[in-house]
Amino acid sequence: MADVVIVGGGPVGLYLAALLLQEGVAVRVREQRLHRESHSRAIGIHPPALAALDRASVASAMVDAGVQILGGIAVSGGKTVGSMSFASVSERFPFVLSLPQVTTEYLLERRVDELDSTALVRGARVTEIADDGGLVTVHAEATKAGGADGRVTPRLVVAADGSRSRLRGRRGVRAPAR
Repeated sequence: MADVVIVGGGPVGLYLAALLLQEGVAVRVREQRLHRESHSRAIGIHPPALAALDRASVASAMVDAGVQILGGIAVSGGKTVGSMSFASVSERFPFVLSLPQVTTEYLLERRVDELDSTALVRGARVTEIADDGGLVTVHAEATKAGGADGRVTPRLVVAADGSRSRLRGRRGVRAPAR
């Protein structure tokens, strides 16, 4: 039985899974996609995020796979109007790391798999979370062949299924408008 079910196998869900698994918590991640997305919604990883990712033992692999951006230049009308070095922002990570999201997810997934090869369940769409005040039940259905369906009763459920989460929306929890 899982102590925690994380709904969503993107970077946030996988990062949380890795941290919890490192602490000995039994985790299952339910992800409706069968494969990682090939397009990126984010490619810049800032020093505080790299420090956090280091706690999940993936920062070094990310730095090896990415491109370090040491500074930036602002240009307007063909003229440089400002510049900035990232050298002083972090002693360990004095740069912004450019890394496609698919690579970030791959490295996080690999770390989760190292910790528990059964933790990530792809092809499982969570359709309902029921909470009767004493027991939380997560209902999932297989999205295609190879997925998982059924119900589980973890101690805690985390909805890490994106800013437009239907699960949080049904519970009245909305992400702030941008």
